[in-house]
Amino acid sequence: MILAIMLGLAATTQAAPPSPPPGDDIVVIGERMKNLRIVMVRDRRTGTRRCVTRPSSGDRILDAGVCDTYLGCVRQVDTAPALEACMRPPLTELVKSWQERRIIRARPGDPR
Repeated sequence: MILAIMLGLAATTQAAPPSPPPGDDIVVIGERMKNLRIVMVRDRRTGTRRCVTRPSSGDRILDAGVCDTYLGCVRQVDTAPALEACMRPPLTELVKSWQERRIIRARPGDPR
């Protein structure tokens, strides 16, 4: 479900292609997101729980944002449609931010 939201958002938020083509970056991230799972991992020593996306998208900021969004929404809702509605606006912003970071990194002479 989350994958469908993110792939849909990635497709709808792309306006004009950036001046330097991003290459296969978007395709690779999109393929990774097809099997995205949000997993709660418990540290055996401390007992603390944390969110992990598996497999990783390859972008730590995107992965952390997906987890933060999920954890924030799952506390507020109790149905899958409500979870999707809660997650859609923040995920839209995450995808836009991810796309902007990809464009910035693709610029010639940019050290990032």
